[in-house]
Amino acid sequence: MDREFYKTCMDSYRHPAILVALLLFFTCEGCRNSFLKMTPVPVLQTSALMEFKYMEQTDKNDRRQTAFREQCFPNNGRVATRKLRDQARMKRVKELYELDSVRTDEEKRIAGLIFLHGCPDYKLDDTSDYLFSSKLFSELAQSGSTAMVKTNGRIYKKIADSHLDDLKKRFYMGSPEPVPVLVHGR
Repeated sequence: MDREFYKTCMDSYRHPAILVALLLFFTCEGCRNSFLKMTPVPVLQTSALMEFKYMEQTDKNDRRQTAFREQCFPNNGRVATRKLRDQARMKRVKELYELDSVRTDEEKRIAGLIFLHGCPDYKLDDTSDYLFSSKLFSELAQSGSTAMVKTNGRIYKKIADSHLDDLKKRFYMGSPEPVPVLVHGR
């Protein structure tokens, strides 16, 4: 390795701000498995809205804890654990939907997002999950109580449909790589 390059790299690590940032990164509570302390679905069954809010919060925490690892190390244990937690949330949402507990706009939005987040593996059998998510967002876009809810429903429906189109292109047309899709900010 070139001595100049090595010296430049080592000098950059001697900078106190970088050392402090690295120290905070590796010692902060968010870098540990703290997201595993909360169950993915509530243990006690309360009202449907409270359950949905709890599941949305755990979904956000799981994504926050594993976002970097998913991009850099997709076979990481935390990413695999998050996928299992996603499946548990999806199962509970499906149960609540079958019990006709998904009624309000907020419940539909959270249920759709949980299904949208829960099936990112690009498997052909995930189409029913994307269709379910798209259906919930379509309901929001058509019969949402406010203009903002309707707009969000249309945006998220587009995202779910683009994931579904990606699956169709990949598996039915033989595309070897996933086709770029709309990326939502989570």
